Amino acid sequence: MQTPDQNSGTYCPLVYVKPNVSLPFVYKPFSGFVIVKIKINKNGATENQIVVESTHRSIERSAVRAAQKLKFRPYIVDEKVVEIQNYYFKFNIQY
Repeated sequence: MQTPDQNSGTYCPLVYVKPNVSLPFVYKPFSGFVIVKIKINKNGATENQIVVESTHRSIERSAVRAAQKLKFRPYIVDEKVVEIQNYYFKFNIQY
């Protein structure tokens, strides 16, 4: 089964929530990223959010919370709605 590729822009979230970063990072220039592995269920909601990689450990929790709120269009293969296992979503964070 072929899964969507986020980098190609073919499968973007319908609902995107920006991670809420703690105040110490907001007051100085900051940039980083967190890659979260998620499962997208048949309704387009995310499950099993796991941090795979990040530039700063202190922003991981807010990225996981944001990933829990992402909502995708249900993915259809051969006219059937299917779950997507192991989808990697990257949050780029800049202040």
